[in-house]
Amino acid sequence: MFPLVSKKAEAVQPESFEVTPFKPPRRGSSFDFELNVVAKPLNGMQKIAEVEPNAPSWSNFVIHCDEGKAMGGSDEAPSPLSYFTSGVAFCLLTHLQEFIHHQQIAIESLKVELKMHFSTMLAVEPATQSQEGQSNGVEVSIIIESQEDPEVIQALTKLTEQSCIALQSIIRAVPGSIKCIHNGATH
Repeated sequence: MFPLVSKKAEAVQPESFEVTPFKPPRRGSSFDFELNVVAKPLNGMQKIAEVEPNAPSWSNFVIHCDEGKAMGGSDEAPSPLSYFTSGVAFCLLTHLQEFIHHQQIAIESLKVELKMHFSTMLAVEPATQSQEGQSNGVEVSIIIESQEDPEVIQALTKLTEQSCIALQSIIRAVPGSIKCIHNGATH
């Protein structure tokens, strides 16, 4: 067994793009940052990713993942979709914690429960043909115990939903691009 997550001192070395230098935001402008990832396969369905935020005070990490046995993995680490789904819940909690602290909202307990629905034919059909995967929706419950006025909690929840980058990346269509670099040539 390997460590699932560990800190990495060295910078990520992508081949296909440059890591953008961080530019501190000016007052009134957005805080723009990126996460840069280089992922490689290991044995079987295990994978390793080096993750580097370009923002100061965020560390670089090495993350391991695997697939469940139904997908040909050894089930030694969380799957990519487990990290993806947990990341949304973690991002929501970050914003909740931030707003609760800054607005001094009294909370007795806080929990996020999240269910994402996915579908693919990959587990039931050979991997030699087109396999369209999709997300079929997300359900989020923010569970709060508090003596605060319900309007305060509703405003907190709405602000969190609007602020969560991970959740908004799912709810809204985002632009993307995928390119293949085969033997040095981009396709």
